[in-house]
Amino acid sequence: MTIRHLILTLILLGAAPARAQYFDPTPIMGMVFSISQMAQSGDPLAQTKMGQLLESGLGVPRDIARALQWYELSAARNEPFALYNLGRLLLGGEGVARDTERGVKLLTAAAELNVAAAQVHLATLLEQGQGLPASQEMAVFWLRRAAELGDVDAQTRLAAKFADGRGVPVNWNEAAMWYEKAAEAGDREAQARLGTMLANGGGGLAKAPLRAGHWLALAASQGHVGAMSILGRMFEAGEGVTRDLKNAAYWYGMAAAAGDSGARAALERLAGRK
Repeated sequence: MTIRHLILTLILLGAAPARAQYFDPTPIMGMVFSISQMAQSGDPLAQTKMGQLLESGLGVPRDIARALQWYELSAARNEPFALYNLGRLLLGGEGVARDTERGVKLLTAAAELNVAAAQVHLATLLEQGQGLPASQEMAVFWLRRAAELGDVDAQTRLAAKFADGRGVPVNWNEAAMWYEKAAEAGDREAQARLGTMLANGGGGLAKAPLRAGHWLALAASQGHVGAMSILGRMFEAGEGVTRDLKNAAYWYGMAAAAGDSGARAALERLAGRK
């Protein structure tokens, strides 16, 4: 892979420059010019990026029609991200007549070329039966492919499939494994669900209060209300942590302030003990 293709690949994946103290449009203008020149010379990666710039309005006036033209050129060369972006726009009907059949075909082609976003999108269509016959099993297939590529959303959703037995047999240990991968990447929903599973145990998964507290605290620090409430319960009961009614009241209070009625009732119960 050449340096210019490496740079374009990073751009396609969302790499961004470090935050500056002021905005200088010169680098963006230079980038747009370079990408435009490469796209016009027939480089499929540059054509895809030109489409993305025009779709987003970054460095150029937003123009969905022109974005589609660049995606079409690049998709004709089987460029994975162009296949995905073109399929996504055709499915959504944004700036173009909706074409579900072609959109699904393009999305599938991108998914087969390991575009994780396409795999996750395809899984959603399969779950909802949109453009494809509904199939939880096939949704699991594509979520697993994306999860193995490191897609955090796919990891969390795949874990939920194993936890609930949708498209696969219930397997809490498998669910915990995928939740933990997503939790380590900072996904608060995965952190909360993993913490809850470890706090309660069951389904062949042993209770692990200390690990539960770790993940619940991380989720709560990111504003997850359910995690706050469970932490309150753990501090109130001394489950895996030293019993501490002040900490229990703090977490119940945080959850109650966010609208959790159960946490509000628990907070009132604690207040009645004083």
